Amino acid sequence: MLNLLIAPMCLTTEFSLIWCMPMILVGSYFLIGLELIAEDIEEPFGKEGDDLPLDTICATIRVTISDILSLHRAFKYTRSAETPIVDPLKSINPRP
Repeated sequence: MLNLLIAPMCLTTEFSLIWCMPMILVGSYFLIGLELIAEDIEEPFGKEGDDLPLDTICATIRVTISDILSLHRAFKYTRSAETPIVDPLKSINPRP
């Protein structure tokens, strides 16, 4: 805001009034636009239209983790269960 208030005073000493007004309008257009963009991306979490859909993201994460945990619970690991010993050479050239 301070830049927009001081710009007309500084530009009128350097340029004529015909060139000063379009330069001030273009400069203020970009500065105000930059300020509005900064306000939009300042807080990405909320319930407005341009905010991140955190509820949807959290629900997807919850479903994915519950699927992973249900698969993990399906496997029952005990001390009696041992991993099978697999010989890669026997699987390539099986002997009858």
